[in-house]
Amino acid sequence: NNENLSHKNYSHTVNKKQMLNFFRGNKQNKMVQAVCNGQVIAESENTIMVEGNHYFPPDSIKPGFLEDVAGYTTACPWKGEASYYNVKVDDKSYAKSAWTYQNPLSQATHIKGYVAFWKGRGVVVA
Repeated sequence: NNENLSHKNYSHTVNKKQMLNFFRGNKQNKMVQAVCNGQVIAESENTIMVEGNHYFPPDSIKPGFLEDVAGYTTACPWKGEASYYNVKVDDKSYAKSAWTYQNPLSQATHIKGYVAFWKGRGVVVA
C-alpha cells in the first residue's frame, strides 16, 4: 500500500509501512547501550525501537540502577499505562528518566516489561 501518512510532529511524509514500524517498533539486531555517568546501565542486541526510543529487554538492565517511582504513571492511547523509574548512579539521581509498560494494551504486548530511557535526562542511548 503506497498510502502516505504524516504525523504532526514530523515534517516529512512516510509510507504506511514506515509509519507502522515507527509506532509499533522493530528489533534493532545491533548492540545498544544505555549509559549514565560513565556507567553502562543496560545493553542489548535485542532492543525494540518504538517512536524513536530503544526499549531494552528486562534481562538487559543492570541491577541497582533503577528505583521505582511510586504512584506516578502516564497513559499512551495505544501502549497503555507507563510506570516510571528514577535512574541512580553513584550519588546522582535522575528523576523519572526510565519507563516501562508492565500491562500494555494489546497493540504493545511486544514491549511488555521492556525499559526505555528518556532522552536528555542523564542517560545516553547509543
